[in-house]
Amino acid sequence: MSSAQYLGFPFGGTAPATSTVPGNSIIIECENFDSSDAAGTDDGANYNDNSTTPPSGVVGTYNDKSSANLGTSAYRVNTEVDISDYTDASTGLPVTAISNGQGQEYQMYTVQIAQDGNYTMSLRYATGGSGKRQQLFLRSVTDLSTVHRFDDSEDLMPTGNSFTFMDFTSPTQGTTDLVAGTYVIQSRVVVNGPNFDYITITTNSVLSNDEFDNNSITFNNPVKDIFTLSGLNGDVEQVVIYDLVGKQVLTKEVEQNDAEFSMDLSTLNNGMYIVKLQGENVSDFSQKIVKE
Repeated sequence: MSSAQYLGFPFGGTAPATSTVPGNSIIIECENFDSSDAAGTDDGANYNDNSTTPPSGVVGTYNDKSSANLGTSAYRVNTEVDISDYTDASTGLPVTAISNGQGQEYQMYTVQIAQDGNYTMSLRYATGGSGKRQQLFLRSVTDLSTVHRFDDSEDLMPTGNSFTFMDFTSPTQGTTDLVAGTYVIQSRVVVNGPNFDYITITTNSVLSNDEFDNNSITFNNPVKDIFTLSGLNGDVEQVVIYDLVGKQVLTKEVEQNDAEFSMDLSTLNNGMYIVKLQGENVSDFSQKIVKE
């Protein structure tokens, strides 16, 4: 996919899509950064811009300071990104990874978030040094604004050497709610040194896209502070709000024959929630809402 702002295309022609099954993961190999042709067949294009945010409206899918591929791999040899082959000492398996990273270098990866839900992003890396950091941004394809920082400030634990790989998930930023759509991941080196194998995106939970069966029920979405439902019938006994991991966070009883109902959500953090209507003769009504 391309837009007026981000002009890269997924490598291979199709963006990887997250799973719609909670608990499942997808892997994006770091060497499979985006191409600059629509078919996704070329070796990408160098922004030659060290800014944290890539320049919009410029053809580019990575930023690399070296004038050639200094890696050892025969994979995508025409790129200026350094790509090398290793044997992972932790698994004994062959690995093709981004290597020789310098501060401010990065790669871009188009990704499809298949369904509204809660997701975790992890990075598999190897480094013999300490104090190494990597940034993982999820960006909008329309203006390259930051949607979420999955990794920004935590140090990567030394793995012992440059060919013993391990996974890292930021304990503070690694998980977030996302709305379905096409985005671009930016994997950016902060401190020189690590080798990067792949990015993992795990689906923790998803929201149903089904609408209410009763078309007479309307509600405001997104919600600032007050959530209002109209068109209720006498069978609805209570309204319950859940977070994306299924924890009940708010509940309120509905007065009998109360066709319009209001609920204060000001105590909730911003994000996505699930609202359910309950009652003895009520079908399993549920719908996603966004608290702003």
